Amino acid sequence: MDSLPIDKDFLKTNIVLNITHLVTAIGFVIVAKIDVGALIQFVRVIGMSYMLISLIGFMGMNIVIGEQWEDVIYHNLLSYLQFGLGVILSIIGSILIKTHRSLFLY
Repeated sequence: MDSLPIDKDFLKTNIVLNITHLVTAIGFVIVAKIDVGALIQFVRVIGMSYMLISLIGFMGMNIVIGEQWEDVIYHNLLSYLQFGLGVILSIIGSILIKTHRSLFLY
C-alpha cells in the first residue's frame, strides 16, 4: 500500500532535465571553490534562468475551454516548481550580494 495517493509518473522528467540539474549542481561546487563573488552572481543567474524556463513552460500551456484547473495545475507542476526555485535562488543571491558588499565596506 502506498502512503501517498500519487501516480507513479508524478513529476516525471526526462534525462536532459536530470543532466541539467546535475551540471548545475557541479557548477555550484566549482564556482564556490573559485570565488564567493562569482558564486553569488552564479546563484542569481541560475535563479533568473529557472524563472525564464518556467515562464516558457507556462506559455506552452494549452488551456482548452472547459478543462479542469486541477489538470492544468498538475500538468504544469514542474513549471511551478522551477519558478519557485528561480525566485528562491534570486532572493538568496540578492541577499548574499548585499551582505557581501556590506562586509567589505567596513
